[in-house]
Amino acid sequence: MLKQRSLAATARELGVSNPFVSKRLSSLENSLNARLLHCTTRRLVATKHGDIVHA
Repeated sequence: MLKQRSLAATARELGVSNPFVSKRLSSLENSLNARLLHCTTRRLVATKHGDIVHA
């Protein structure tokens, strides 16, 4: 997702729907009890926790 910088681009690359990607991200964040990405209408930015998981 960070490479693509958007949920929509990630969904297109994976061949799945935007809601699927969004729900999976939400599920992961809930299971980790941490926000991983800050999502705006224009881009995704990793949070402090997201940087740790991505590394």
